[in-house]
Amino acid sequence: MAGGRLPGYTEVRPLGSGATGSVVLATDDTTAAQVAVKFLSDAVVSGYGFLDRYEEEARLLAELSDPNLCRLLGYAPTASAVVMEFISGCSLRAILLTSGTPSVEASLVVLSSSLYGLAAAHAVGVMHRDHKPGNVLVDFDGWIHLTDAGITLPPANEATLKGRPAYQAPERWAGGPATPASDVYAASAVFVECLAGLPPYAGEDPGAVTGMKDEPAPPPMGALPASLRRLLARGLAKDQHLRPSDGRLLAAELAAIAVAHWGPGWELRGRAELAHAVAVVAAVTQSRPARTRRSRPVRASRWRRRGSTRPESVG
Repeated sequence: MAGGRLPGYTEVRPLGSGATGSVVLATDDTTAAQVAVKFLSDAVVSGYGFLDRYEEEARLLAELSDPNLCRLLGYAPTASAVVMEFISGCSLRAILLTSGTPSVEASLVVLSSSLYGLAAAHAVGVMHRDHKPGNVLVDFDGWIHLTDAGITLPPANEATLKGRPAYQAPERWAGGPATPASDVYAASAVFVECLAGLPPYAGEDPGAVTGMKDEPAPPPMGALPASLRRLLARGLAKDQHLRPSDGRLLAAELAAIAVAHWGPGWELRGRAELAHAVAVVAAVTQSRPARTRRSRPVRASRWRRRGSTRPESVG
């Protein structure tokens, strides 16, 4: 599909690519506003029932305005393109690769914001299905915005899902449907990665990871503060019925623990650290030799502080 046109938008530069598609920065020809346009991969679009399901979910997501979600502005099924709010910053994945594991306070901001964002999508009946560090965007002020809600590869396609099993709840690998509880599991797994450097049951082979999740032993939590282990044990429970289905409840409990152990300023300190990490990623990216590329029209249909670099791999 590369090389087609998206009437009304002009491409500026690529932002990233992954298994579910490629993302470009574009401008709206009418308003001159910057947007992110994701062109979905054939593997996503060809998934059974995806087009019908996502068209309805896109309509629901477009009506949402939640600070923890990257706003969806439109969906062009004929071009397999999704038009989204452009977040100036970088992905959590880029931060982890550049700066390593963040502090507990910054990690708590990631988890709390993710839980609230997921809950907002759940409230209108949309499951994220693919929550992971690459889909957690952090802006230059340290605020979290989740992206790619509802966009995922068919679960049966294990070859293309290589590397993702660690974020998928056990029931998903058993063939079960996505639920709020499975998204809560993914958010909890990302939090563990923030502190430990790897998500629970990390591994590259889907079969091996699935086997580890089937073992009776609880997920490894040695790198987590003792005050958070009980809460995360619920978020990562192998039985989905033992997990909170409303992320807001877990986030509220998490905030109470954070205030008790890290003080009332934990969130401000965490966001400040994330903002600094984004600036580091931007500086590292800008120091690399830039590839020149001419702007060209993008295919599609109509329907905050500094910089505009968002180096990330979106998939």
